[in-house]
Amino acid sequence: MQTQGYQAATHPCDPDRQHLMRCYCDADYAQSSDRKSTTGYTVIMNGGPVCWRSTRQKIIAQSTAESEIISATDAGKDVIHQRLLLKELGYPDQISEPTVLFEDNLSCIYLARNLKSRRTAKHFEVRLRFLQQMVLDQEIQFVHIGTQDQIADMLTKPLPDTQFLNLRDRMMANCE
Repeated sequence: MQTQGYQAATHPCDPDRQHLMRCYCDADYAQSSDRKSTTGYTVIMNGGPVCWRSTRQKIIAQSTAESEIISATDAGKDVIHQRLLLKELGYPDQISEPTVLFEDNLSCIYLARNLKSRRTAKHFEVRLRFLQQMVLDQEIQFVHIGTQDQIADMLTKPLPDTQFLNLRDRMMANCE
């Protein structure tokens, strides 16, 4: 499954594309005692993280897809800020293409790419429409990534030591 996603955009470890900004976002659905999900994302540019966030979501998501939409919306807002900063600093070549947003939840990707109104999404439609608009404006491009490659996974939940160290090393060492 992950190979199909990578065909649509740059593989995260492609050395020819490391200069472009990319984002990894994830959510851990309803694992806390109050059933609020956890958002985690990191924006990487020039081989290193430039911003990251791990926080409990303010509302209780009613599905995994909704918690992932909330996480992707937060990540998308940060991507927009980073893109505006790069533009202001005079680096338009960094933002000439949509920023790849690596997401491991296929429902989230489907909803973000599909503009048809969905009755089941009405309770979080504002966030969803925001994501869809970012996709339409070519600010971001969703790409599916396997959970084992999802760097933001370490920002959302406790992981076994080996998995955490692997993801940390991939985030900090340009995927080497």
